[in-house]
Amino acid sequence: MPASFTSTPPITATQDIPYTYKPTLAGTPPWISLASCPEGMMIDTTTWTITWTPTNDQALQGQHLVVLRAENGAGSVNQILTVDVANVNDPPQTFSLRAPANDSAFVFTNQSPAVAFDWNPSHDPDLDTVRYVVEMDTVETFNSGARREMFAGSDASFRVELPRASAAYYWRVRATDGIDSLFSSQTWRFSVTYLTAIVESKPKAKPQVEEAVLEQNFPNPFNPSTTITYTIPKGGFVRLSVFNLLGQEVAHVFSGVQSAGTFEVQFNKEELPTGIYFYRIQAPGFAETRKMVITK
Repeated sequence: MPASFTSTPPITATQDIPYTYKPTLAGTPPWISLASCPEGMMIDTTTWTITWTPTNDQALQGQHLVVLRAENGAGSVNQILTVDVANVNDPPQTFSLRAPANDSAFVFTNQSPAVAFDWNPSHDPDLDTVRYVVEMDTVETFNSGARREMFAGSDASFRVELPRASAAYYWRVRATDGIDSLFSSQTWRFSVTYLTAIVESKPKAKPQVEEAVLEQNFPNPFNPSTTITYTIPKGGFVRLSVFNLLGQEVAHVFSGVQSAGTFEVQFNKEELPTGIYFYRIQAPGFAETRKMVITK
């Protein structure tokens, strides 16, 4: 007697959730096989149970044809079904930052500080549009009052205007498909040194030769920021740093090549505790140290 199917198979499945079907038949016990099926579907030849865990790609395809064949000595019979797979939203995939690189340093003089952020775009397994939010803060935990969130849309780059002040910032990017979100695989840090060049008018007939000077910071004591002014009569490489009482460098204020002149730089280090510190300048033919006090 030919075999015949007596069970009704489930015709719906869900991504990442196991689909099972154990057919029942009438007639002489047959041999059951999968004549046609989606990738990953299997049949247990001991229990004749069909199992399958649909993938994200299979969910995006939607419907899948399955053909079961039951055979015995009297002949064969097919059971044909179409399984519709429901999609489960997947978050955007891991992505990384590109620029500014970790520990980058920027110097701006008499211009609005602006930094271009750039990252490798993420991919959404469900082919949803991925949009990005740039997050920036002065602390790595991103929970201070200086925290900023800037919507970049679907672009993988964004230019940000920064305050006219010297500071260090942490940045990361959040990718979202509108349902799920994922942060970039890194959180990077960069520093900004903001300088104000002071232009002094001098009579052409009586040019004056400036002396190298490191002035006392003002205000002092200070919280949270102070201004450091210095004059260098000769251009060249300049480095301005802050040290604690143990002589350890705790802040890098500025380093770079400057022309001769008088400069102001704002120093802001909210994370430094109350105490006495020293700031030191090193320039061509000139080095000097002064004391500063932070109060909180």
